[in-house]
This record gives sequence, structure tokens and C-alpha cells, in this order.
Amino acid sequence: MYSVYFVDDEQWILNELKGIIDWEENGFKICGYNTDPFEAQEEILSLQPTLVISDIYMDGLNGLQLASNVTEKNKKINFCFLSAFDKFEYAVTAIKLGAIDYLTKPLKINDLLNVLDKVKKSLVDTTKFWNDVINGQEKSNEVLKQNIISKGISYSEDVSFITFFGGNYTIDLLSNIDDFTLVFND
Repeated sequence: MYSVYFVDDEQWILNELKGIIDWEENGFKICGYNTDPFEAQEEILSLQPTLVISDIYMDGLNGLQLASNVTEKNKKINFCFLSAFDKFEYAVTAIKLGAIDYLTKPLKINDLLNVLDKVKKSLVDTTKFWNDVINGQEKSNEVLKQNIISKGISYSEDVSFITFFGGNYTIDLLSNIDDFTLVFND
């Protein structure tokens, strides 16, 4: 089961988010929520939820800053932003941060369900891809590089290896051969 965390400086919005759908029926467990974005940041980094649904405009630390701070430490956490404002600049910044979506208030149930489907699909696709890499079924350097880039992992042509989240795997890309080797660092 996936986990979801809510951040909004208005308690009534959090209450609405908690009850708007049956989260468990949709494959998600609510692991936390907070009206204070600074406290939320610490809890998110500690709990490492699959998805964070956050208001954008909050005093002290807005949702975009919160996402930037969190994803700097853990790129695997997905963010979806909520806003009462349909501001183009917010949406552009959200996209640059790799947000899964940007929704406007009042929240529509179908829009929220679409976000959950996007998160689940992206995780299934990612898991399948890395399983194919580990099992030797995905050997194209170009496909590998594109997936690395699309997941927000930095990649440089002048390095001979890439270390993934937490240093779990290193992939040695062989420059003139359409193949690679997977080395476990455990």
C-alpha cells in the first residue's frame, strides 16, 4: 500500500482531504498531515510518504519551497500541489520541481483519483524498468539514460558510473558498447 501526507495551513482543508475519498480503497494509507509547513517538512523526511499533497501558498514556507527542500534530500517523494489560485507561475514552478500534478481548489474527486492513478502508474513503470535492468532484459544505454534523466537522477556523459538513491546500485555504462553491467554495492 502507498502512503500519502497532507500539508495545508487550514485545518478544514486537511479534514476535507482526509474524508474526500476512501484512501485505503484506492491503495493509499494516510501517514500524516500538518498545518505547519516546517513541522510537515521534518515529518515528511522522516515518514517518506509516496505522495505529498500540499497547499502552495502558506506562511513562512510555501509548498513549492517545501517540495524543493524535501526533494533535495529524497527525490522519490511525489508532490501534488493544491491552490485556490490558478496562477500560471505556480504551475510552471511545480512542473520544474517534478510535481505529479497541480490542482485547484475546490478539489474535484475525479482530479484527485487521476493523481493517485498517475502515482501508481509511475511507480509500477519505474519498478518494471529497474527489474528489467536487474534481470538483464533492458540493455539499451539510451533507454537507460532517458529513464535516469526522467527520474531526476543527475547523469553526465563524462562519468563511468551512476549511483542511485542511497547508493544501492551503480551502473557502469560502457561507452562504445550497447550494454552495461550492474554492480551491487551492498
